[in-house]
Amino acid sequence: MGHSLDAHTFPELLGKRYDSTFLQTAGGVLIFLAMPLYAGSVIIGGVQFVSQTLHIPYEVALLFFVAVGALYVKRASRAAAVACFISGVSVSLFWLLFIHAKEAVPLGLCKALFGVPSLFPALANVDAIIIALPVSACVYAATTFFTPPVDEKIVEKAFHGIENA
Repeated sequence: MGHSLDAHTFPELLGKRYDSTFLQTAGGVLIFLAMPLYAGSVIIGGVQFVSQTLHIPYEVALLFFVAVGALYVKRASRAAAVACFISGVSVSLFWLLFIHAKEAVPLGLCKALFGVPSLFPALANVDAIIIALPVSACVYAATTFFTPPVDEKIVEKAFHGIENA
């Protein structure tokens, strides 16, 4: 995604001032790495809370398909990446707030709204990543399939110098 972001964004922003493709690619990668950290601190209330709760780096799990698709699929679009990210975060938040007992019970939001500690007690021990990852993968695939492909000139610029294996 960083390299694709380079092809979409940096010719307009940094390309006019800096002619270095290294700076443009490095800037794209830096934004790609900073986006999940920023989103985690804003949406969930802090990266430390999420990492302690899930015991894994959540940005790796939620953005796995975005990163793989952006790096290896030429047809992947920005809309697919955004839809994948939003669906993963939405499903994860819903699961953490209303279903997963480890978070839903102490927060008490589900109890206050619905009168039960967890909406689906049989699934109360299933971690949010187990649900959010396949959902975001399906949304990513569907959005990639149903959106028009990215302009060929942008794809060629993003994948310039990369040989087919």
